[in-house]
Amino acid sequence: MRLVGVDERGIGFGNLSIRDGTTDKFFVTGSGTGGKECLELTDFAHVVSYDLTRNWLRCEGATIASSESLTHAAVYQAEKQAFAIIHAHDLQRWASLRDRVPTTPSTVAYGTPEMAESVLRLFRTTALATHRLLVMGGHEGGLVTFGKDCAEAFDALITPTAPKGPNE
Repeated sequence: MRLVGVDERGIGFGNLSIRDGTTDKFFVTGSGTGGKECLELTDFAHVVSYDLTRNWLRCEGATIASSESLTHAAVYQAEKQAFAIIHAHDLQRWASLRDRVPTTPSTVAYGTPEMAESVLRLFRTTALATHRLLVMGGHEGGLVTFGKDCAEAFDALITPTAPKGPNE
């Protein structure tokens, strides 16, 4: 479906992660793996600690963690029932869902502490835990979904719950 991949300029987009058991640690696809048809274990970085406000994380493994890893960390920190996250790109879905489901401000860039804080704020002030999908307002095409497993996260992306109101 080209929701994760590589664009015509060779730049990767989107990523996946899974929580490491019941901890706040997680495995996330590495930078530049979006174009791979089949992922290997070496294509995942193991994020073992992080600090959202300092824009810092520590990883183990053979690859560099995705630039969106802090956003994944914020979701895992806020929602203990999230065990899988998909950061996808779909301009049509992004445009149709923007400001109809929980949406980060358009002034917030991806991969920043401000994005992580915006995600935490959405968990506190909207029904994000119910929707399991957020729009990255300042990251054109950027969507983040989560669930108890990859199938549930994918379902939240493909069939988002009907919003009751703006940012609800």
